[in-house]
Amino acid sequence: MFKNISIKKILILSGIVIVLIASINFAITSISLSSIETKIKQKERNTLPTALNFLELQKDVIQVQQWLTDVSATRAYEGFDDGFDIAKEYFNAGNTLLDNMISSHKSKNEEKLVKDLEDFKEDFKNFYNIGFKMANKYVEFGPEEGNKLMLELDPYAEKLTEKLETWIEVYFKENSDKSLEIEETISFMKLFLLIAGLIIILLNIFTQLSHIKPNCFLV
Repeated sequence: MFKNISIKKILILSGIVIVLIASINFAITSISLSSIETKIKQKERNTLPTALNFLELQKDVIQVQQWLTDVSATRAYEGFDDGFDIAKEYFNAGNTLLDNMISSHKSKNEEKLVKDLEDFKEDFKNFYNIGFKMANKYVEFGPEEGNKLMLELDPYAEKLTEKLETWIEVYFKENSDKSLEIEETISFMKLFLLIAGLIIILLNIFTQLSHIKPNCFLV
């Protein structure tokens, strides 16, 4: 097969192949590293922080409901009368977080999420106001009056809970998907580098053999 190929041509051909493999290796490595960097930045700057913000917001909603419910159940009995103040603290914390999220996602031109967050903020305000009135009714007039407002509060509680659970699920899944994509890209790079290395080694061995057995070639 190689009887009409000189050692010089084999060396030149091997050199060209090695340079070609090295160039392809450099290009694929650069593209892969750029892709990994982009996904990591997306995770660090958007996906994971947003998921954690929704978890924080979920905690604020739960705490507002919990403290107002406690006030209703105890009728603000002495020693249990701080529920209004604590519920307001969590409500204010949730509003501050929502304002920051709206501003952040608006700067990223995420119009749909911004609109959803603004709607959520309005529902959160109504939820708090109705819950506050409900707790006062329980304190002043007992369950008969308080229960009437609880019927108004429940739909808001369900709506906020469902929305938050959906957001949390979506963003944590997106975060997991990006982690998986990064792992797959790294695995591909490792496999390609291994194959490229083996080809270069085989070419070197082949070149060395061409020197050892010069009788097989035309010099």
